[in-house]
Amino acid sequence: MEESSSLLLNIFIYLLAGLLAVPSAKRLGLGPVFGYLFAGIIVGPWGLALIRDAEHIELFSRVATVFILFLAAMQATPARVHRLLGDLISLGVLQFCLTTSLITLVGMLIGHPWHHALVAGLALSLSSEAVASHAFNERYPTGSPLTETGQQLLLTQLMALVPVIVFLPLLSFDSIVTQGSPWPKVIMGLLVLSAVGVFGHLLLRRVFRYVVGVGLNEVFAAFALLLIIGMLLLVQALELPLELGALLGGLLLVRSEYGSAIRIAIFPFSGLLVGMFFISTGMQIDFATFLRKPLETFALVALLVFVKAWIVRNILRYSSVPRQQRIWLATVLAQSGELAFVVIAMAISYQAIPDKLAAQLVLVVALSMLTTPVLLFFAARRDNLPARQQTDTGVEQGATADSQVIVAGFGRVGRVVARMLRDNGYRAVIVDHNPDRFSEARADG
Repeated sequence: MEESSSLLLNIFIYLLAGLLAVPSAKRLGLGPVFGYLFAGIIVGPWGLALIRDAEHIELFSRVATVFILFLAAMQATPARVHRLLGDLISLGVLQFCLTTSLITLVGMLIGHPWHHALVAGLALSLSSEAVASHAFNERYPTGSPLTETGQQLLLTQLMALVPVIVFLPLLSFDSIVTQGSPWPKVIMGLLVLSAVGVFGHLLLRRVFRYVVGVGLNEVFAAFALLLIIGMLLLVQALELPLELGALLGGLLLVRSEYGSAIRIAIFPFSGLLVGMFFISTGMQIDFATFLRKPLETFALVALLVFVKAWIVRNILRYSSVPRQQRIWLATVLAQSGELAFVVIAMAISYQAIPDKLAAQLVLVVALSMLTTPVLLFFAARRDNLPARQQTDTGVEQGATADSQVIVAGFGRVGRVVARMLRDNGYRAVIVDHNPDRFSEARADG
C-alpha cells in the first residue's frame, strides 16, 4: 500500500512540475521542451529533491525512453519515407556521417579512446525533433521547403538510429570479459530486424483487416497495444534492448494501412509522453560534472553547436531551402536531442562508455538544447525574418500544385466519382472505414 501511494505521489509531482514549468518557459520564449527539462531538474536530486529514489528514477526513465522511441518511430509514415528516397536521403546520410566523424575526431584529439569517441559522435549527431518541430511551428508553415527539408533530415537520423542500436554492442570492449562476445546480440538483432521487415507488414495487414472488420474501436485499440507489448516481450525474451522493440513496434504500426488512425488516436498523449521523457532526463543531469569542469563543458557545447551548424549549413546548399533561410535551419538542427539521450543510456548499459563520460555527454546535450532559443533569436535578426513566415507555401512561383480530392466513402457513388476524377487527371484520396472496400480501392489503383 505504501509503495502504491509513493508511486501515485511521484506521478502527481511529475505532472504538477510540468504544469508549472512549461507555461513559464513558453512565456519566456523557450518552448515546452525546456520547461520539462527545468521541471526535471527542479524535482530531481540537484533541485528540491522531491524525488530521490534512484531505482524509481531509473525505472521512470526506462519507461519514458520506450515511449519516446515508439513516438519517434510513428513519425516515419510511408509518405515521409517515400519523399525521403531521393536527394534528401543522400544529404541526410552525408550530414549524419560527417557530423559523427568530426565529433569522433575531436573526442580522440582530447584524449578519449576511439570507441568511446565514436559512441559520443553517434549520440551527439542526433538532433532534437521536439525542439525542431516547435521552432518550425512558431515560424514557418508546414509544407515549405525549409520545414520539409528539416523534417527529412531528422527522419534520416531516426532511420540511422536502428542500425546504431543493433551494432552498438560491438563498441562495448570494456565488458567483453563480463558479458561475453557481443556478436550473438548483433546477429539476433539483425535476424529480428529482417523478420519484422519481411514478414511483419504482410502478416499485420491481414490481421488488421480482420480486427477492423469486427467494427469495435476498443478491439482495434487493444490489438495495437497488444502488438507493442508483444514486440517488447519478444526482444526481452531474446535478450535484446527494449529500445529496439519500441522502434520496431512503432514502425510496424505506422506503416500499416491504419497507421494514420493510430497516430490520430495517440496524438493527444504524445506531447505529454515526450514531456515525461524530458522530465526524467532533467532529473538525471549531473551538475557535479559541470561544477568540476565548467569552462571545458561550455567549450564542448560551443564546439558541438558550431560543428553541427557548419555542416548542416553547407549541406543545405544542395537542397531547395532558400539561401537566406539556411542559417536559421542550421541553427535549429545544431543541438543534440532526445535520441542522443537514448544512445547514451544504451551505451551505459552495454558498458561502451565510462560513467564519467556519459554524465558529461548528458550535460553537453542538455546545454546544447538550452542554447537553441538564444541562437535562433540572433539567426532571425541576422536574416531580418518576421515572427512567422506565411507566404512560403513550398510551391514555386508560376507552378501549379497537384490537384487532390478527398472522396468520403467508397460505395457505389464513391466508386463512380473516384473513377471520374482519375480519368480526368485528379488525384483522389479515398476515406472509408470498411476494410473490404479499402482493399478494393487499393486494387483499383
